[in-house]
Amino acid sequence: FRANTSGPMGARTIALYLKDAPLKTFYAIGLDYAWGHSSVAVFEKEIQRAGKEFLGKVFAPTGTKDYSTYITRIRQAAPEALYVAMTGDDATAFYQQAAQFRLGEKIQLVTELVDILNLKPAGDATLGLIGSSRYAFTYDTPENRAFVQRFQKVVQEVPDTFDGEQYQALQVLARGIEKARSTETAALVKALEGLEVTSVKGRIVVRECDHQAAQPGLVVKAVRRPGIAHPIPEVIKTYPAEAVTPPCRKSAYS
Repeated sequence: FRANTSGPMGARTIALYLKDAPLKTFYAIGLDYAWGHSSVAVFEKEIQRAGKEFLGKVFAPTGTKDYSTYITRIRQAAPEALYVAMTGDDATAFYQQAAQFRLGEKIQLVTELVDILNLKPAGDATLGLIGSSRYAFTYDTPENRAFVQRFQKVVQEVPDTFDGEQYQALQVLARGIEKARSTETAALVKALEGLEVTSVKGRIVVRECDHQAAQPGLVVKAVRRPGIAHPIPEVIKTYPAEAVTPPCRKSAYS
């Protein structure tokens, strides 16, 4: 069972947002492993489906320290927007070096995954970054507001992507156990199939056909907020679950 957002769902979310944006030409950089390749592949198809031009893509090995040659290739392609499928230390290094090359002054940076894990260490280098988010503490729903308050009281920080995602996964598991009145595997599987939960991202449904939790897609922008020392993900657009969750047992949308 997958209670969280998948890579293709994140790529689909930001592609839908860019479909209505004035940007017309795109390039992509991703990490050279399964997640990076699948996210870039979905993004490329969605951008082309929207009638926009995909100029090219490049993949960097994990642990890359010097992105100057990649940034040079991106600048030579001269896209209006760059799609970034990177996370962790790799994303932090890329954003910092992109800022040094002033890449964001001419090219809008967009990504499949925005989280505080990158916004905090990269700092102002990420301001203006737009992307999808698997979870954002700024998502304004009663359930999420209550979760954020409880989290801050205990941790003294706002929750990040995987704090919210893990909490949602535990919400699904707990509701399944309550419904099954058991932790026995067969009973729990039956209870989870078709389960509806009001989570930190609103209403989600665990599909019976493939055990993926259908859930809304969030688009955020990295901004400053008074009282917080680092940029934060501000929700600027949401998409319903049926728009961002792929067909059963598929990772593509065509």
